[in-house]
Amino acid sequence: MIKIYDDYVKKSVSDYIEQILLRSGTFNWNLNVRSMTYDRDEKTANIFRKEPDIFTRSFNEDREWICKLLNINPQQIIRLRANLIMPQGIDLRHGPYHIDVSGQPPPGQKYVTAIYYVNDNSAPTVIKDGIIRKYVFPKKGRMVFFDNNHLHAQYFPPFDKRSVININLWQTT
Repeated sequence: MIKIYDDYVKKSVSDYIEQILLRSGTFNWNLNVRSMTYDRDEKTANIFRKEPDIFTRSFNEDREWICKLLNINPQQIIRLRANLIMPQGIDLRHGPYHIDVSGQPPPGQKYVTAIYYVNDNSAPTVIKDGIIRKYVFPKKGRMVFFDNNHLHAQYFPPFDKRSVININLWQTT
């Protein structure tokens, strides 16, 4: 199951979310040091970073406001976080394929991943559904829902920062 909803929220709401996360200067991003990998240049022996700067922020006690704006039941949330990837220049790689929640859900439930796109940019999310790859291009206000067992990855943005809100939740089957 992969479902894409354009204009998932009203334009005024998507503008507000973008303002808070990307334009206000008050949203507390954290550099995701776990995503950093390094390599060594064979000729110079210099060490360099292979990935762009990736910033995250988990919503824990302060999740109510974003749940209300995105019409998500906070009781169903397993994890809720914002991600920000800085421009990388022309680089056609994506991050590693992964699933967000490991383990089996309780009987009668399934895990679902949702990605809300905070801003427009040209770095898609690629979702594997069996042998099919679905590319979802970021559009401000777009939300995509898919079964948690689908491997997915994000492409690195060439020119504009890429910001999403990643929501992992359970649903009754």
